[in-house]
Amino acid sequence: DIDEDFDFEGFMMYLEDEGIEIKRNFGAMYSHQCLKGLGVNENCPNAKWIGDYGGHIGIHRYLSLDDLNYIIGTISNFYR
Repeated sequence: DIDEDFDFEGFMMYLEDEGIEIKRNFGAMYSHQCLKGLGVNENCPNAKWIGDYGGHIGIHRYLSLDDLNYIIGTISNFYR
């Protein structure tokens, strides 16, 4: 189910406070100007939610298993 009350700003601040950099998504793909006029269906509530409340965490080949476990644990703790 889509959680319309999700506090994405709070989630971002929590991760930043825990030393994890997160960047906001760029909106739903169908809303991008480059896709206008291609007949992309704009009735995509899940895509809109991810576009509005999604983020991405930078990754690179030097992340260790400990780093990944820290990220996973920190995100899990946010939801407890």
